[in-house]
Amino acid sequence: MPGTAALLELLSRLARRDAPRTEADVQADVRQFILSAPFQLDEGDVENVYLESPLGDRRRIDVAVGSTVIEVKRDLRRGRVRTEALEQLAGYVERRAQQTGSRYVGVLTDGTEWRCYNLVKEELHEVSTLTITDDRADLEKLTVWLEGPRLLFLVSVKQNTPLGLPAGKMAVVSSRSANEKKPWKDLPNVEGVVETEFVRPLLSGENLLPYRMVAPLLAVIPCDSNRLLTGSDDIELYPGLYQWWGQAEEAWMAHRSTERPQSPLPDLA
Repeated sequence: MPGTAALLELLSRLARRDAPRTEADVQADVRQFILSAPFQLDEGDVENVYLESPLGDRRRIDVAVGSTVIEVKRDLRRGRVRTEALEQLAGYVERRAQQTGSRYVGVLTDGTEWRCYNLVKEELHEVSTLTITDDRADLEKLTVWLEGPRLLFLVSVKQNTPLGLPAGKMAVVSSRSANEKKPWKDLPNVEGVVETEFVRPLLSGENLLPYRMVAPLLAVIPCDSNRLLTGSDDIELYPGLYQWWGQAEEAWMAHRSTERPQSPLPDLA
């Protein structure tokens, strides 16, 4: 893995929208950052990051990794670049989901501006955003934005109590990793009883073995059958989900560094 100096140089190139560069240059740097950044992942979780991944209909995804489709532009500030890129990204995410039967998220970036989207009924809904500079602190900002603390959303199912649980509810607890970093590795688990519809399967590199796949991870995701739930008014309708995200949001706000971006978790304020 490249050292900090090499990562900072890579970050600097990504953040310089006014520098002479091509779209292919930005694509290559985005791919290299994903491969090199100090994510809190197990070995092998990020191995395959594809450039110009074919969709089978003459279109190509700029960068594809796991269940994420990334559309890269040289500068999103110019003309209709952003509008046209969003139309492209929506088509790519929808097509990939149809091909695999799995949920995908879309990311739009020019290296400086990063925007994450969820596809609901053929339309992209913005989930979170981040704008970086070539400042050293932004290396951690971008890393955290792309990954997020594992204990706040990945879960394992807890054994039922003798009295059992109400129908449509599931007892879950944070699923931890030996590679977590401070302050997250020192925090207690998040636990709760969450509505079953919000405990979704999630595939990552650790589910892939030679010639086969193992059972997917589980994640608490605030998305119903129609859309992503992004506000407290929506989430309060589901007491279990609201309690879980309240704990997660409290942990994030208490232990993030002051320079870190707002959590991509829904706003419970």
